Amino acid sequence: MLFSMMPGSISEPLKTRDGWFIFRLQEEDIDPAIKPSTEHARNMVFNILKERKAQKIGRDFLDQVIGGRSVSADGKILENVLSNLIAVLNENHKDQSLENGFELTSKISHQLMQRVDEKILSEEFIHFQKNPLSARDFLYYLFYQKLVFNSLQPQIVRAVLNKAVRQFIEDEMIIREGIKRGLDKRENIQSDFRTWKEYYLAQLLMQSYSDSVRISEGELKGYYLEKTNLPDLSMQVNIIEILTDDLNTVEEIFNELEQGKDFKELAVQYTQREWTKKNGGEFGYFSVKSGGEIEIIAASMDVGEIYGPLKVPEGYSVFKLRTQLGLQKLNKQIVNNTIKLANKYDVKINEQLLKKAELIELNTFTYRLIGFGGKIAAFPIAIPMFEWYELWKEGKVLP
Repeated sequence: MLFSMMPGSISEPLKTRDGWFIFRLQEEDIDPAIKPSTEHARNMVFNILKERKAQKIGRDFLDQVIGGRSVSADGKILENVLSNLIAVLNENHKDQSLENGFELTSKISHQLMQRVDEKILSEEFIHFQKNPLSARDFLYYLFYQKLVFNSLQPQIVRAVLNKAVRQFIEDEMIIREGIKRGLDKRENIQSDFRTWKEYYLAQLLMQSYSDSVRISEGELKGYYLEKTNLPDLSMQVNIIEILTDDLNTVEEIFNELEQGKDFKELAVQYTQREWTKKNGGEFGYFSVKSGGEIEIIAASMDVGEIYGPLKVPEGYSVFKLRTQLGLQKLNKQIVNNTIKLANKYDVKINEQLLKKAELIELNTFTYRLIGFGGKIAAFPIAIPMFEWYELWKEGKVLP
């Protein structure tokens, strides 16, 4: 509808699942990253039309599965979760800017889980006729939804939480339909489930390492005096990022990197994070204390290394570590705990088989089509972590 409007025109009222909307088109512009005469532009048009058809088929299917069914949530439990969520968000927000939204990280979700009374967590929250879901089920769901709050005003937080509850119910309906059809018994589904389960469990373990690390002001100041003359002692990581909401663009970025294009030039061309575009995608130094995914990943990267795509609330992030400061403590914790776990579970690594694996120095990204127009990474993107292995073989740990 919006693409058919002229600047200054006002749309007819449009009803959506979130209510009624009326749009006024202020202005239109051409994306400089798209060159109309190139094959890339034609492919983008083809993919957009294909995705629209897939989404229409998906909406029709969801209407068949969900249409006419009524599932409610317990209002008192929702109010309890809301009040605790607002408190936890304000405790963690402090001086952080809301310019790009405040994300409900897995760390904050864990704090919320601990804050809600155990009795409330165990009570029935979503009233399905069979196998109703508890508040604990919902809070575990929030761990991986990456909710973003543009304001911490109670009415805004409430609106975001209400939307998450509706999405939780819809997702659960789709899951139950898949189980009803026996899709969960397929070997490829079970294999994928095991892979992603291990990935998320590893993420939670890494998060616990980040939470346990404490860096004193003296240690931080000493490191800065040794390595840099920067005056601000609270900033530790600097990355160059390309943010996009299109996995096809991610693929194009890796293709151009393989052709030798400069990462900063690609950031200027492709990134959708406007406030970094003028600096070639560069963030500037920011703290790792929040324990977010980018911070944890950056702690294990080498300067100049590229990582991604990482799913973030705004889409997909591909980033390059420019500099890192004061991260040895977290890295030491990760390395030494990995060595302990390898010893505990008597890990065996077939080095001969590993050496036979064919390796190419090619930046590639593979995604999988799911549902009706949906896409995810074909497999979890693991954090680079190998320093522990040689130490483990020699029976050592980092001092």
